[in-house]
Amino acid sequence: MDSPGRKPWVSGWKINQSPVRAALKMAQSLSRIIFHIVFCTKEREKLITDVIAERLYPYINSICATMGCHIYGIGGMEEHVHILLEQPRTASIAETLNAIKSNSSRWMCTSFPECRHFSWQSGYGVFSVSQDSIETARQYVENQKRHHEKQTFEEEFVSFLNRAKIPYDNRYLWT
Repeated sequence: MDSPGRKPWVSGWKINQSPVRAALKMAQSLSRIIFHIVFCTKEREKLITDVIAERLYPYINSICATMGCHIYGIGGMEEHVHILLEQPRTASIAETLNAIKSNSSRWMCTSFPECRHFSWQSGYGVFSVSQDSIETARQYVENQKRHHEKQTFEEEFVSFLNRAKIPYDNRYLWT
């Protein structure tokens, strides 16, 4: 029901013709979202040797570049990878991770005979990083060997979840 003397809010009113709408129109879609991503090899097998990592990380970088992601850093250990990236506004984080994991696992299987059955675990962790923390996060990602002298992967991952206040059920975290 319309009140006398008032224009209807939706019905019959052309919102696109509204002078308020024209003044508030945004010409661009803008974003800057930085993520610290962590994922593991299937069953956390220690398959990513230094020799493999020297080729794997640039390959992952090329996948990300193709998707429009900017990589700040990539690092990891034998059973997991950390990526610090700027996510484009045109893709979801799930799409980005699907592209990274599917393409890199296929590449691993064909590039390294010892990894012909290679795959990543289906899960992952994604943590937001503020603009002010990019350099600290980049150093962390690229210096994984030093960090894991003091802390296991499990301890590291749980500390990320706790700091980000992400709820989790420990029964399903590692299966």
